[in-house]
Amino acid sequence: MKQKNRFTDKWPLELEPYGYTQVPNLLVEHQHDLGITNSEFTVLLGILRHRQSSKSSWPGPKRLGGYSGLKKLAIQINIRSLEAKGILNLHHRAGTTSKYDVTPLQEKLVSFTHRIKKPIHPYQKSNTVVYQETNTKEEEWKKKKRIRHDSSGKVESVSDIMAARVRGP
Repeated sequence: MKQKNRFTDKWPLELEPYGYTQVPNLLVEHQHDLGITNSEFTVLLGILRHRQSSKSSWPGPKRLGGYSGLKKLAIQINIRSLEAKGILNLHHRAGTTSKYDVTPLQEKLVSFTHRIKKPIHPYQKSNTVVYQETNTKEEEWKKKKRIRHDSSGKVESVSDIMAARVRGP
């Protein structure tokens, strides 16, 4: 059976030997909600690219600047800002690069999973967070999608109204 969602299913085979960086979709979807600027996001991606373990990474400002084109001072400002926003923890080490811990980011992203009601995939590990809260942004969007019908006062979804128009009187 063919394995789904492999790197080579989405990208040319020639790119695979150079590696790739896994980024949770929730990070991309909630960048603004987390207060992460585009510049900070670029620096954060560089840090995530160098993760040595499940929690820590330690590329220097020069290397991070090489990815983004940002100067050393701009990299340092962005890192301090990410730390101030509670996105990462910075551990200074004498004579070498600082160590970046992304545990706070992981915790913030997990908090978004509690707000989203989604069915559990059959292959989901049993020790992961169960999606159960219903008062979510997704539910709010569905509520906005519903409108009050003028003549009857009855609440109908936009899709129901459009289906009725297609069917005719």
